[in-house]
Parts: sequence; structure tokens; C-alpha cells
Amino acid sequence: MNSIPKNLRILKEWVNSTLLDDKKLLEIPLTSSSKKSPFLHKYISEATGISLQTLGRYTEHLSPLVQALENNNWLQPDIPLLEQDIIRRHRVLFIDMKSNMDLLKTNNLVVRNNLNIKLINELANGGTRVTKEYSHAYKYFKEEFEPQVFELLKNNDIYDNSQYKTLTEIRKESKYRRGLGDAAKDIKKFVKSFLKKADKQALLRVEFGQTQGKDDCIIRHRWVVNQINQSNQSQWGDISEIAIKNNVGALSALEQELKAQKIWIKGIRGLTLNLINKLKLVLHEFELNPSLLSSPKLRVGNKVSKRALKRLFPEIIDFDLTSAYQIHSKLKKYWKETFQPTVLSYMKKHGVFDSSSYKTVKERVQSIDYERIKITQERSDRFDEYRDSNSSTYAEIISNSLSDELLHIAAITSREKDTISQYKCTQTLLINYYEELGISGNAHLEEIFGEYSACQFRTWLEDKIAGKSISANTAHSYIHSFQRILDSYYDLEDVDKSKPFIKVSGFTGATRSTDRYKPYVKVHRIIIASVVDEAIDKVRSLHFKEYKKAVSGKSFIGVPKLGKQVKSVVADDCTLENLKWYFDNVIDSVPVYRHHYNELSKDDPRSLFWKAWMNYRRVNNDAYSEITNLYDEWGVSRPPSLLEIIPYYLKLLQVTGLNAESACKLSINSFVEAHPATGRPCIRYFKERSDGEKTMLLDLFTAELTWLSTSQCKEVSKIFSDMKKLTASIRVEAGNYSDHLFIYQNNPGVVTNTIQSLDGSERGRVSKRANESLGLLDGNWDNTLVDENGEIISITTTRFRPSLVSELVEAGVSIREIQLILGHSSIQTTLKYLDTCDFNKIAREKIEEKLKQIYSNALVEKEHPTIGEVEKAEGEIIFKTPLGGCKNIMNPPDFIKQSSLYKGGACNKYNQCLLCENVIITTSHLPQLFALQRDYIQSLSHQRIASTPYGHVIQENLAILETILGSESEFSQEELNKAQKLSTHIESSILIDGVTA
Repeated sequence: MNSIPKNLRILKEWVNSTLLDDKKLLEIPLTSSSKKSPFLHKYISEATGISLQTLGRYTEHLSPLVQALENNNWLQPDIPLLEQDIIRRHRVLFIDMKSNMDLLKTNNLVVRNNLNIKLINELANGGTRVTKEYSHAYKYFKEEFEPQVFELLKNNDIYDNSQYKTLTEIRKESKYRRGLGDAAKDIKKFVKSFLKKADKQALLRVEFGQTQGKDDCIIRHRWVVNQINQSNQSQWGDISEIAIKNNVGALSALEQELKAQKIWIKGIRGLTLNLINKLKLVLHEFELNPSLLSSPKLRVGNKVSKRALKRLFPEIIDFDLTSAYQIHSKLKKYWKETFQPTVLSYMKKHGVFDSSSYKTVKERVQSIDYERIKITQERSDRFDEYRDSNSSTYAEIISNSLSDELLHIAAITSREKDTISQYKCTQTLLINYYEELGISGNAHLEEIFGEYSACQFRTWLEDKIAGKSISANTAHSYIHSFQRILDSYYDLEDVDKSKPFIKVSGFTGATRSTDRYKPYVKVHRIIIASVVDEAIDKVRSLHFKEYKKAVSGKSFIGVPKLGKQVKSVVADDCTLENLKWYFDNVIDSVPVYRHHYNELSKDDPRSLFWKAWMNYRRVNNDAYSEITNLYDEWGVSRPPSLLEIIPYYLKLLQVTGLNAESACKLSINSFVEAHPATGRPCIRYFKERSDGEKTMLLDLFTAELTWLSTSQCKEVSKIFSDMKKLTASIRVEAGNYSDHLFIYQNNPGVVTNTIQSLDGSERGRVSKRANESLGLLDGNWDNTLVDENGEIISITTTRFRPSLVSELVEAGVSIREIQLILGHSSIQTTLKYLDTCDFNKIAREKIEEKLKQIYSNALVEKEHPTIGEVEKAEGEIIFKTPLGGCKNIMNPPDFIKQSSLYKGGACNKYNQCLLCENVIITTSHLPQLFALQRDYIQSLSHQRIASTPYGHVIQENLAILETILGSESEFSQEELNKAQKLSTHIESSILIDGVTA
């Protein structure tokens, strides 16, 4: 039986195994705190699993380890243990470097032909860092460790320190500036040449830098360096900023000229002065080209728009003018006291704007006629008093003032309605109206109100509309209110009612719509279509062109310099040609952005590419400010931005008439080339304010429109195809937006820039975002969307739908087809939509023509003439049909004669009589038409009939019957009610394709 304790046996076994491995022996930390042994006992305790208390009893068994260290000269009694521990860690690191090449390739391992002590300490697992304070450790590091590591680097072709040259050696061997006097000569030469050909513009472009003084500046050294180096006039190679700093006296002539021209203003900081001088350059541009003063949106009230100014001069105002205005107080002062007044004076001089006649809000408030306000308030109080009174006779209204009587009767009328302000406005307009007629202010209502009052007032309003002093909408409201006032007057107990006034209609197309829902006039539609199509073509040319890789160029990577291990970039080789070659042949045409440079190692090819790009941009003033512009020039594929998908969004609204909200919610699968049930192309969309999911059938009409030169299906298919192709690269990472049609990523170079969707927020945001983006698209949409009269065309997505409908009406598309296109379940909804939209004159005439076609030959019976009288009047024979009376059945219209079923003689298209121009409808036909409407609706419930070719005819007739018998009928409600009751006793017969339904 073995009598050796278990822990002791474990310790001896560990000691024996450690003696066999030098690295394992060196890994035991040394410490100066232990008196029993030089080792850190905690390390041994963790390695063996023996407690520190037990290990303390067996320290004499560690003596073989001490002996082994001494034999290898790794433990010396005359060197402190702390320094010996530093040396020990370096020995372990060297062993690791010999077995692990990656350690030798660590970034920044060599700095100017010396090992990076800080990095070495990290690689050696921390602890006390070697410094000159620890003389023994520092001596070992410099005399043994560092030479051994450099030998390893050289043997492995990683770094050869024998090729290292000091800065002094490099200067001796290269074509280097021989002295400070050479730099001064170059600077003076540049100043003399610059001043010889410099004009005011060139002087204003001199850049200023900051000094240590708070309110002072100097000529920016970097600007001088770029000017001299780009001119290639120096015989000693490129000049440096240090040389400029050491020879600032050579710039004195330039400084004096800048101060003489008041371009260098004492007491203004360099950055602020640069911004002020840019505004001076803008003033100079206005002097040279006054036509720029008429640019759209340049003036807002009595001020100059900063946003419009930046858009007009992007090369000069290459900074955020609004932010700079808030930050730099002296820039703000210059803007308010000099720049803005000067621009406005230029505008006045060239007849663009007279700022002297403009009044601020404060000035307008001060100029208020308070006496007039007092009179207005008294008038309002009297109106309220009259409204609350119980006046029911004209005797209670009569006064010595026509104005007061009008106010009184208007107040009485407003009792029935809450629109008090409307009647106040009508009373004011009536005063002007009667003054223009020359009626005395002492006249009375009983003298001026009569049978033709409404007719005369309507005629006067028509003249006002023609003169564009009021709109048709406003006139419609006035004539409506005035007729209510006349009703109130004739309701008074003591007024003569024997000759009531003749009622008149309102104004066609006058509704309570806003500009947001008005259709665009044709000339504006043409301009918008052109701009949208041009924008789409630009997107296609940018994203869909075949990418061509570089065929020439070379690498810009040079050999390591100045003892640095990392690869270096040769500045002179950083040309566009070499950048493109490196991009295609080294980093596989994958875009690189700033965050890559910050995150990747410095010798990573992508980081080197970014460094080369920065070198190129620094020395080339005409270089792009953003690398994304360079990628676009090269044709590198990237995700679309918001400004690039907006044209497709607008195009879809143009050709389909979809609601803006529904369009932005479309998915990539919303377009169906063949509907399962109908076989027709369609768009499936969602409409929250309706019954949810809906289907829009395409190609329902054949008409060439401004916004649709080909079929709807082709245009929609192109839009969906392009959007899928544009967004293919980002759909995988789009998350919840992966199936949305309109997604984008504005700047893929910014890590925080996520993928967005037009349907990414609350309803209404899409339209607002689209409208705000249009003026920025390609930087010139505002300048392009201007008609021949200089009127700026504002893009509003809600106006696209009524514009399409207006075009359809003008093209003669039937109301029924428009109903299907708009997705309305009822024809009445479509008619109300047409009345809600403020269509232009031509469109309104077309609508009226379509809606009233059925009444073109109507004979509304008043005295019930006999058949013979009608025949005599018309000169033709009336033929009774189930639908009405035909004035000439032997002479049907052309569309009947051209039918393949027509064989000559009498008309055989009885089922289409409602569409015929020969039809005559009187009150006697109304019961039959009600019965016909009832049976038509019933017949459509049979699938057999609905699927026949005449199903469409029935639907058309139902739509026409609705206009005859519905709420918009020209027959009185009393006549319609009586006819509907009589229809219950009538059995109509509907002939469909030879079958009686």
C-alpha cells in the first residue's frame, strides 16, 4: 500500500511533467512576495487542484523547478524577481511567435524599426510593462528579445529591418527642399502669379483658417499647399503645410490685397469669414446674371429663402446655410444687414419684387383701421340681435338703411343653419352688388326683391367668375345663400306672395373641394408626365446598365515605409483609373464605406481602398464629396433611394388612379397578369376606408391619354418589374417590409440607415414625404415643373386620381367604365365623386353631355299633347317600345345600322333603347321604367343571363335608369313616387338573346 499522501503524489507528477516542457516551466509566474519559493503559488494551486494551505507544506518539493530555471540561466539571484518575471513573459511570447506566424503579422507590431512595446506587453498577457526604469528587463528586451523577433520577421519575409531608413537618410537621398529659403521662394512666386491674374471672384475664393485668437484668422495653409502643388511650379517637389507655417511672411502681399478689398475683415473668425465670402460670391453671380433673381421660390415674403439659395448655387453654398445662420452670429448679421437687403434691392431694380411696398405683420397690425373694426363689431352684434329676435313681419325689419334690412333678413335666414359667417358674407356681397347697380342705400327690400332677383344676381356672379374675381365654388355658395334669403323674405307674413322669385340653378362644377382634389389641367399633366418619365429613365440608365470592369490600371499599394509593418498607399498612384482597377480586381467590385475603414484592420484591402479614395479626394478639388456619387458614375449596383422610387410611385398613380394610401401599401405580388376568375390583368390592393381588400381590373378602356400612351397592363407591369429589380438586393434584409413594393435605403454607406417602406408610418405621411422629395429630386424638379406662364406646378398625389378621371371623361369613356376603374360599388358613388372633383370646363361639359344625353329628346308632359300633335311637330312616327317611345324606328342611329345583326328596316336593338339618341321619355313611361329596373336587377341574379353578351348591356341600362329615376332625376319627386307605385302592377318583358327573362 502506497503511504505517500495523494496531494503530494499529484504535485510530484505535475513537477515532473513541467520539467519536460520549457514553455510550461516558463509559464509559471514569478513573484517577490513569497519567502518559501520564487513562484506564484496560486498559479500552481489552480494547475494541480491542491489548496494553497496544503501546497504551503510541500514547497520543498518545488526545488527541482527552481534548479531547472537556474541551469538555463532563467533565474538569476542578482536580478529582482519582478524584472525576471517580465523577462520570463517575453521568453514565452518568443516561443509562441516561433510556432504561430499570425503573431508576427499583428498590426502595428513594428513602429519605425522598433517593436511596439505597448503591443508586446498586450501579447505577453499583460503584467508590468518593460520600461527603462527596469534596467535588466529593458536590456534583455533591446539586446536579446527584439533582435530575435526581427530575425524571425526577416526569415519569414514579413519585415526586413535592414532596409529601414531614418527620415534624415530619406531626405539625403531624395529630391528634398534644401532649406527654408526654397519654400519661401515658391510661396512668393505663387502669390505674385495669383495676384497678377486674380479678380474679385478669385480673391473671394481664398480660404481662411483659424488662429489661437478667438476673433482672428489667417490664410488657410492647406489652401496654399493645394494651390502651389497643383500648379506644379515648385522645383523642389510638393510643398508641405509645415513649410507654409514657417514662411507665413511670404504671404504678406496676398494678405494686404485681401484686406484692401475688404475680403479679410479683422475681428471675424476664419470659418465665419469663409461663409460670408461665399455669400459675397452669390451676390457677384446675381450681378452678372440678373435673370437668376426670378428663380422659383427664391423670395418668401420680404425675405430670401436659404433653401432656394442653396438649390440655386450648390457649388458655392456647399454647406448647411440654415444651421450656419444659427451658429455664426456674424454670418447672421451679414445676412440680415447686407446680403438680404442687397438681393431685394436687385429684385426691385430688375422689376422682380419691390420690397419697399411690402409690409411686415407688425406693420400691417399697426396700420389696422380700428374704427372699421369697431363698425364691424357693431354689425356683428346687430346680426346676433336680429337672429335671436322673433321678427316674422316685414314691418319689424324695415329701416332707413338697405344694409340694415339685408343684415336683418340674412340673420333671420341663418336661424335654420349654423353657417352664420356665410350669411354675413352674402349680406356684404349684396351691398356691393346693389351699389354697382346704382341702388340707393336708403332703398327697401320690398322695392328691390322681385320675381327676377335671383336671375339678375346669378348673371352678376357669372361676370365675376369670368373676371376671376371669385371662383365658381364661391359663387355657387352665394347664389344658394341668396335664394334662401329670398325664401325667408317671402315667408314674412306681410309680404306680397303673388309673384314669387324664379329659382335658378347653381354653377356647374362648383363644389366644396380643395385644391388637393382638383384635377390638373391638360398642359400641367403633360409637363408632369414628361418630368416623371424623365426621372424614371434616369433611374433605369443608372441602375440597369451593364457593369463594366476596369481593363487598365494598377495597384496603388507600396512597400512599407518608416518601419511600419502595415501596407502603405502611394498618394501619386491614387488616380481614378487605379481606384477602379483596384475596386474590380482586388475587392471584387463590392462597395466600401467609411464604417468599413473604421471597423476593419488597416491592412485589409477594403480599408486600403478607402484610404486611397480619401487621398484622391484630398488633392482633387473637383472630386465627388461622397463616394456614392463615384459608385454611381462607375455603375455599381446599389439599393434605390427614396428620391429614386418616388417617380415610379407617381407613375403608378398616374396610370391607375389608385388612392395614394392604397398605392403605397402594394406588395410585390399585387399585380396579377391574369385573374383566376376573369383572366384579365388586375391589381389587388387594400382600401381601409372601404371594404378592405379590393381588385382593380386593368385595360377596361381603349383611349390614349396624356399619362397613358400604352395599355395599363404594360405600364403597371414595367413598374412592378423595375421595382423588383431595383430592390432585389435589400429584400432579404428588409424584415417586415420584405414583400412591400416600394422600399428603399437612402444611404447604404451609413450603418444606422435602415431599409424603409413608403408604407412605414401613419396614413398621409407618404403623400407628404413624396411631395417634399419632389423638389429635391435631381436638384431641379422645382425648376422643371414650371409652365409657360412661369407658374410653379405643385405635385400633390391626391390630384392624380381625379386627373385620370378627367381624362377618361374627356376621352368619352362611359360612366359605367369609370365606375369599375374607380372601384365603386354603386354608380351613385361615381356620380358623387364626379361632382366632388372640381373638373375643368371641358371635362364638366363632357360629363353633363353624358349624364343628360338621355334627356336630349325628352318631352316632359305638362298639357299632355296628343299623338297627332307630336307627330306633326316632329314630322315622324312614334313607335312604342317597352322602354319608351321611338320617334323613328325605321331610321335607327348609325351604331345600330353598323351592327352585324341589323338587316335593314326597323330597329332590332330594343334592349339598347336607353342608349339610343332617338329615345323619347315622358312621365307616362316612368311606371314602365320602374318595372324594367326591377326586372333588370332580378335578371342579373341569374348567372345564365349575367354571363351572356347582353349582361354588359343590362348593366349599362341600369346605370342610365339610375340617372332617370334616382335622386338626380329631372322629373319631380312627386311624379317619381306616383310612377313607382303604379309599376307594381306592371309585368315587363325583357328580351335577351331570343329568350324572355
